[in-house]
Amino acid sequence: LLSTLARRVTLGVTAPLPLVSFSFARSVHLAFRLLQRGSNIGKVVVLVKAAETSPQQGSGTSLLTGGTGALGLITARWLAQQCTPALLLASRSGAVASSSWCEWEALQQSGVPVKVRRCNTAEPLDVLQLMGIRFHESPRLSGIWHTAGVLSDGTLTGQSAATLVYVYGPKAHSSVLLQRA
Repeated sequence: LLSTLARRVTLGVTAPLPLVSFSFARSVHLAFRLLQRGSNIGKVVVLVKAAETSPQQGSGTSLLTGGTGALGLITARWLAQQCTPALLLASRSGAVASSSWCEWEALQQSGVPVKVRRCNTAEPLDVLQLMGIRFHESPRLSGIWHTAGVLSDGTLTGQSAATLVYVYGPKAHSSVLLQRA
């Protein structure tokens, strides 16, 4: 199917969907306004300038919250490629999701030591326990990559206090708890 579609695009029979891009630094608000109006057709892309620095080689353990999910494992693999000496992946379940198994296996092939711990970063006691374990088992902490999150798609008018708390907890509330710990 994809090869047929690619051939049709190459021949000019089918046109790709339009793409509108916005600079994160200069015009991200315009991207959100366009999406808010619902008048866009195709893709709306926000371009983020690549980081000019990467983790320093040999600088210590990188902690990834939401570390066993898709975004966490992709970030962990990138960190392994940047020569991070050790990774500590924290997640609510403490297990790698079956849908992310290929990413997990690729990370295992990197040779970087990886530990996985169960931790709900929206729970203060879990965060304190994680930090206590980390200090006893791992080299010093060089950074926290907060990739934990929960998805709850829906229109704003369809959201309730419960759905907002459900999404808010793993991201914003967890950030505060991690900073305090």
